Order: sequence, then C-alpha cells, then structure tokens
Amino acid sequence: MRNTGIGLLMLVMLVCSVASADTITFQNGVGGYSGLVDGSARSESGREKYNFGAYSQVNVGWEAAGQELVGFVDFTNSINQIAAGQTITSAKLGMYLVSAEDQNSVGDRTISAFAMLKSLNMGTKVASDAAAGEVCWYELARHQTKWGNDTSNAGPVSGMDYTTTYGGSLVINPSQNGSYVEFDVTSIVNAWYTGALTNRGFLLREVDEVNRTRVNFGSSEGSSTPYLTVTYTPEPATMSLLLLGGAALLKRRSA
Repeated sequence: MRNTGIGLLMLVMLVCSVASADTITFQNGVGGYSGLVDGSARSESGREKYNFGAYSQVNVGWEAAGQELVGFVDFTNSINQIAAGQTITSAKLGMYLVSAEDQNSVGDRTISAFAMLKSLNMGTKVASDAAAGEVCWYELARHQTKWGNDTSNAGPVSGMDYTTTYGGSLVINPSQNGSYVEFDVTSIVNAWYTGALTNRGFLLREVDEVNRTRVNFGSSEGSSTPYLTVTYTPEPATMSLLLLGGAALLKRRSA
C-alpha cells in the first residue's frame, strides 16, 4: 500500500510536469520559422498608392494633419502549429521600437493591435507604387479591392477590414527607443486558435491621432524582427485522462 501511495504521488508530479505551460515563439529565423510578412500604408499626399512590403520598418502613427500611417504584421503558418486541445493562456506580439518620434514633445502615445478581417498581399516595394493586388492606403489590393468596399480612399475601415472586438493597446514612450515592446494579443490568438476568427494577421494603428507621433518598428527585412510568443497548457480533460490511466496502471501493478 505504501508503495502504491508513493507511486500515485510520483504520478501526480509527472502529470503536473507534463501539464505545465509550454511556450512557442514565431519569429523569422528562429526554429526554422519563416512565415512572417509585414508592411505599412501611408495616407499623406503622393504616397497613398505606395507599397512598403520590403521596407526596413513598420510605421504607425501620425506625421501631420491628415498624414496617418498604419502597420500590418502577419505570422502565417503559426497558430496551426499548436496541437488541438490546448488552452492558450498568453500571447505577446513583440515589436522592436526603432524610434518613437517626438518632435512636439508629445511623449506617451497609444498604439493598438487589431485582428485583420481580410487577407493582404504585403507586396515587394520599398516606398514605391503598389503593383496590382498589393496593399496600399488607397486600396486593400491595388486595382482590385477597395478598403471596406469604400470609394473614398480613406484607408482601412474599422469593423470591415479589421475588428475592434479583439485587440490589445500599448502606451509607448520615446524612452523605450531601442528595445522591444510587447502587445497583449491573447484575445486575438485565442480567437484564431478556436476558429472564431481566421488568422489574417494584425493591424497596428495609433488611437490618439496626435500629430508628430510617428512610431517606427523593425520589420521582417531587418535584424530586429517582430515575434509572436504563445504560452499554452493541455486542457483539463487531457490531464484527467493521464491521471486515470496512470492510476489504473498502478492498481494493476500493486494487485
């Protein structure tokens, strides 16, 4: 009986070890992963048709009145690598802050990460006219699809091109320049994992709409690339089955 008790204790310790949280990071060049694509779109006159798919930065924020920049980050072939039956407890979108420009001593600004509702062709341009199908400010897909089926060339449309139901906001300050900042995107990744949303990546947008608050992040073309870190644990049902199966095995051995 004493040996059986010790065996059960060891079993519980083993199951707790197996059920402990696991973490996976998706970042180009890490563990063979290469599915990250990113880009930006800019509304200022003369650049509304530009594509930035191969640009060295992902730009977000405002340069001046009517000059907005939004960023896109898409980790393709990522969440589907996590086996079924897990419980996602945390997901962080890491972006390297090259610089948070502060020409008017604005200081803090809030950037939000939303879930894209439509797929994007990030393109291959470095601040030049988008080719057919590539994303730009004027169109979701140049010469093919308008943002939100809109004809006003007003950029991504909330609720149609990206959702505000899921998302995470982050206050960014110029004092953080030269370091990674992390958005809590657990709700978005959970929605992807459960099938409530299709993984089409993130849209980054400044919610303050304050002039001279442009934020420049590292892109997939640089050395400090975005990453997505997901922490998850096995579902309770799986742990219960492990305990029951182990207990039955110990019972047979002690008989």
